[in-house]
Amino acid sequence: MADQQGKTLVVVTGASRGLGKAIVVEIAKALSNSPAHKKTHFLLIGRDTDGMEQTWQEAQDGIAEDAQLTVAIHRCDLAGPLEDVGRAFDAILSSEWAVSGPFHQVYFIHNSANTGPLDSIRDISPAEIRTNLLFNIGSPFLLTSRLLRFVAPNDGAAPPRAKRLRIVNISSLAAKVAIPAFGLYCMGKAARDMLMLQVAAEEKGTTECDVKTLSYAPGPMRTAMTEPMFEGKCASESMIQSFRDMEKNNTLVDPYVSSRKMVRLLLEDKYEAGAHIDVFDEDTETNSQTPSN
Repeated sequence: MADQQGKTLVVVTGASRGLGKAIVVEIAKALSNSPAHKKTHFLLIGRDTDGMEQTWQEAQDGIAEDAQLTVAIHRCDLAGPLEDVGRAFDAILSSEWAVSGPFHQVYFIHNSANTGPLDSIRDISPAEIRTNLLFNIGSPFLLTSRLLRFVAPNDGAAPPRAKRLRIVNISSLAAKVAIPAFGLYCMGKAARDMLMLQVAAEEKGTTECDVKTLSYAPGPMRTAMTEPMFEGKCASESMIQSFRDMEKNNTLVDPYVSSRKMVRLLLEDKYEAGAHIDVFDEDTETNSQTPSN
């Protein structure tokens, strides 16, 4: 159960389209109808400013009239050099806390990701490996590190800035299962799941801030990230056919349905720190059983 006092901050990366857009829309709708989150500030981070503005426009349609929801949109290339990403993120956090804070509770959603080259391991180049791992592993690791240091410092020099911090990694069944031609994607998702487990282990009881992590697998869906599968741009014919069959049989997951389940998990707050939860776990709204986000 969320704390009943103070203002909430929701940070979402990759919020300009697809699942990221759905997450923002569904979180805004749910929090605006929650007494504990009537005052919520959204911080959207990504490369596509116009897309993020469109996301926020869509989010306005479902919020309660008495809610006090605000937004800040920051353009930041999370695939850039880590030093630049770190400096930019530090500045964004400090600025938003000063202008729109303080915040009693923080939800941070690691959504930004890409599949990388959909090729066999033997055919992926060093440059492709470096670029993909920097974005899909290095960037979320750095953002998590900076977020913890800012919101929940444990050096004794200053008290935590918030009482509660929830960090969500958008995961996939690919974190658990090897999928042909998805080698870099699978490795990245597995590493991000471990990052959430590591944070859960390291942060338990270290500060007065209640820190909890979750890896949420939203299921297979048609978004810009998975479009190459439907266009046949993948080294695995079986995976191309699998996605095409799911579309034909109407068993792809709707991003908004999946996002609603994730929001319920966050608000109920009953999951174990570091847990990996799939959209199909005890699910009542979706019916597909095929990998991956």
